[in-house]
Amino acid sequence: MKINILKQELVEALNAIGRVMGSNVAIPLLKGFVISAKGDQITMFATNTDISTKAIIKAEIFEEGEIVIADGKLFNDIIRKLPKDEVKLEVKEGNIEIKSGRSKSKLQIIGTEDFPKAPTFKEDKSFKIKGSTLKELISKSVFAIATDEVRPVLTGVYFEVKSGLLNLIALDGIRLSHTYTTVSDEAEGLSAIVPGKGAIEISKAIEEDEEITLAFSSNHCLFKTDSKEIVVRLLDGEYIKYSSIMPTEFSKTITTGKKEIVDAIERAAIVAKEGSNPIILLIENGKLNITAKSQLGCTSEDITVEESGADSLEIAFNNKILLEGLKAASSEKVKLQFNSSTSPCLIVPSDDSDEAFEYLALPVRIRS
Repeated sequence: MKINILKQELVEALNAIGRVMGSNVAIPLLKGFVISAKGDQITMFATNTDISTKAIIKAEIFEEGEIVIADGKLFNDIIRKLPKDEVKLEVKEGNIEIKSGRSKSKLQIIGTEDFPKAPTFKEDKSFKIKGSTLKELISKSVFAIATDEVRPVLTGVYFEVKSGLLNLIALDGIRLSHTYTTVSDEAEGLSAIVPGKGAIEISKAIEEDEEITLAFSSNHCLFKTDSKEIVVRLLDGEYIKYSSIMPTEFSKTITTGKKEIVDAIERAAIVAKEGSNPIILLIENGKLNITAKSQLGCTSEDITVEESGADSLEIAFNNKILLEGLKAASSEKVKLQFNSSTSPCLIVPSDDSDEAFEYLALPVRIRS
């Protein structure tokens, strides 16, 4: 194999596969990656068995070939420090020779026989989506996945296409995040659980201005652009029927500026974090009072809200759970909807926003 390639294009390809490469420490072979040269392009492939990433870039190819670079991180580090824009790669005597300007390095290579192959993908359903839209959907959902393995399906983001909408849902037993967008009819009926780590990797790897093709099979999902492919192994199991969890009627609603309530809760959280102390919300007479106490001190703050519902309400939350839901909303104003001090609060954008997002948070008991 003998090729000439621009350093920047090589760096971008390494960025695309780099987070997967070497992340499975149980299999030393996966510290490396496959590089193949054919026609006028090179393909780089890395996997940790759960996530596989492929990057495709143009290059000047003098001799075709396919090898495994044994230490991908070392190769990556060398490429980034090369002095010139043009990089020459050539396989010689069981090594890959890297030249740029006056710099020359040699790294060990191995054969491709034992390296895992890219997953075989038999497509069931597919659709296209803007990179910016997909990144936003993932960011508004993935933070709410479960972090323990007690119920493995909850460690993933649920993708569901129903009635022309792509829904992304995440829940951990304490809160639920749901966001959605319109998609083409051919994806109708799709449902799959994408592991949280896979969803995060996808969001990092894609660009906002790219058009993404999403394809799903029974075991994998594929996220494809002109220059990248990411295949993620899906989680097995049946997801919770989330629609049955969402309340549809409320006895108390407040509307307020998102920044105003987030700032006030963050100030209360400074005191509340000294131990496992909740923040307490008291809603009455058009005001929201936010308090927190700990052994070291206390804090209280009022903010003006638009209020509907006759009775006052006192309710407590873990500040992190409430803040993450509020911060995920992108509208300037948010609505918080309640039924009682022991039932969930639903956070949605205000009525003048077209943002497609809702977040359900369970309260905690107020200590007497």
